[in-house]
Amino acid sequence: ARQARFPGMLRLVGELLQLIIEDVPSLQQRMEQAILALFDDQVRVLSSTDIFRHCLGLLRRNPALFEEAMRTVTQQPNGTQTSAHPLLLEPMPAAAQRARRAG
Repeated sequence: ARQARFPGMLRLVGELLQLIIEDVPSLQQRMEQAILALFDDQVRVLSSTDIFRHCLGLLRRNPALFEEAMRTVTQQPNGTQTSAHPLLLEPMPAAAQRARRAG
């Protein structure tokens, strides 16, 4: 196998290629997966600020698309004020996510 000139070079080249050739639906899917990966059995609700902080690289790629990805896979918990700051979000049920994607 060929050796890279510095550690991480092959990973960097792969990431650069991905940035160049990745289409919008694929990017949105990556964003949605990254957002949903933040939630688990112990973490059911997160602030929008926490989501932004953890997904900053994806957010910077396309802020409007990231916003759409958040709308597709998260919702405000029942009983939460819509004007609460920071905005609290929980994962949307899978059926509702599919309905949102369908339009």
